[in-house]
Amino acid sequence: MRKQKRRYNTRRKQLYLWGYFMPKRTTPFQRLIKNIYSQLAEDNVQVKESVLVGEKYADSEREIDILIKKNISGRYINIAVECRERKRKDSIQWIDEIIGKYINLEIDEIIAVSKSGFSKPAKDKAKHNRIKTLMLEKAMEVDWNERLWGLYVGTVERNDFPKKILLNTVPKLDIPPSLKTEVFFDTQRIGTIEEIGKLCYESSLEKINQEIKKIAMEEGADFHSKKPLVTIPCTPSQELYFYVNEKKIRVLGFSMQIECVFSELREINSENHSLDGIKIKTASVEDGDANYQVIITQKENEEFTAKIYPVEVVAKKVGKSKRK
Repeated sequence: MRKQKRRYNTRRKQLYLWGYFMPKRTTPFQRLIKNIYSQLAEDNVQVKESVLVGEKYADSEREIDILIKKNISGRYINIAVECRERKRKDSIQWIDEIIGKYINLEIDEIIAVSKSGFSKPAKDKAKHNRIKTLMLEKAMEVDWNERLWGLYVGTVERNDFPKKILLNTVPKLDIPPSLKTEVFFDTQRIGTIEEIGKLCYESSLEKINQEIKKIAMEEGADFHSKKPLVTIPCTPSQELYFYVNEKKIRVLGFSMQIECVFSELREINSENHSLDGIKIKTASVEDGDANYQVIITQKENEEFTAKIYPVEVVAKKVGKSKRK
């Protein structure tokens, strides 16, 4: 019996090391705070989540919720952020835990972020131990910039339609060839002009998305009511040619015009918050099986920044219910 128990414990230890019994290292609230700090970070700042940091006088490590590393004149300043999401205000016990946790860690600044705030004893002890306490609080309309308060988050569906394929050829053609015209490399058939155009479109989706973002910024909230044309230049990596009336025509390059058609804008419910004087608007978006979080941040006297982050959905294990 003892041998069996020893084997089981050994197996459990191995499984733990390989991650089968690893505890969850993040929470939705922690991920939100990490994304906010990442969005506000400058070029010389790194923001990482769930980082293990070694202690100075022991062969052990402590996990930090969020580690911010600032490069100042070649020297890194380490800022640790601890996050807690509870219904009640966080008490002095949490501050005691933070003090004990960081006593042997090489951290220059500690920030404690609570979703519900701190009790007065907790604030006093944190201040005495140089721990900055912050609360992600819901913003009131009077506290906000009018432009950002009125900004809403919405989704549209986009359908792309090819309008034209423009060819740069030698010799130049007065009449464009049919889309069904076959294109060759050396003596090998590559495909029709239509098929090559489709490959060009699929490889240029990122460029199209960037162009649409520019149009959206220029046109504002009404951009979805228009049908913008996006031109994609395509330069073949090899010498292509086709035939017109048995005459060989070289293809130097071509471009495609894509018409983008949008559905009506569907508004998504968003929440307004503030954190350390920073205005924050958040919204959750579902797209089929994928989930995304929209975060819009604005520092004082600066333009707002908007980004979309994928949300990892943790699958729950569902067991069979016992019959009574």
